[in-house]
Amino acid sequence: MNITFTGMVIGYLDTVAQLADKKAQTQATRDGYLQTAVLRISSVQYANEFGEASEVELATSLAWKRYAVNLSRIEQQPDYPFLIE
Repeated sequence: MNITFTGMVIGYLDTVAQLADKKAQTQATRDGYLQTAVLRISSVQYANEFGEASEVELATSLAWKRYAVNLSRIEQQPDYPFLIE
């Protein structure tokens, strides 16, 4: 098999394009999850501001906040965007 410089460049560009596509897909999915988390957090924050949030709601809100922070850091994971923990 004869591999040319042009073939190597095309293969490299294809890999770069696949990586960019995977990152875009992963970020879109992450953004959807973040949107859900923000909705859950904000409703409890309103209840808390009115002095109406229960302890369970506050604990659940804290868990949603941790989840949102972890989602916002997925790009820092070593195998991103192919493997996310």
